[in-house]
Amino acid sequence: MSTDLKNTIFSVNIFNTNTSQWERYTLKGLEPMPKAENLSVYELADYSSDFDKLYTTYIFTDTKTLNQWNNYRKAIGTPIRITRAYCSVKHNKDLASKYPGQVAKYSQHMAGKAFDMVPYYGNITLEQMYKIT
Repeated sequence: MSTDLKNTIFSVNIFNTNTSQWERYTLKGLEPMPKAENLSVYELADYSSDFDKLYTTYIFTDTKTLNQWNNYRKAIGTPIRITRAYCSVKHNKDLASKYPGQVAKYSQHMAGKAFDMVPYYGNITLEQMYKIT
């Protein structure tokens, strides 16, 4: 990876669904994601391993999504690797060009409401994962 995401400064924008207000943070990639447990800012970055490119230093999500992450992470009881999270419109278009028919035109990633993830410890099965969700 040519981009050092862990030392990059990000503008983290979280829509608080309880107050209907945006909360904004300026954080380095290695810092903990506000309102999320066991999640670093860089893990939600708009970085594409497909194109080895950081599309933007802005991150957008909401408290409902982060609360769901916290609940899922507690329930699964194992570290989880994020493979894709926030995805800008440009990033999504590039992915759709590379993988026609496999990328949703209106992906929840563009709203910061989807995380692609893989548990990487433990003996959890897909069946167990589906029961948690």
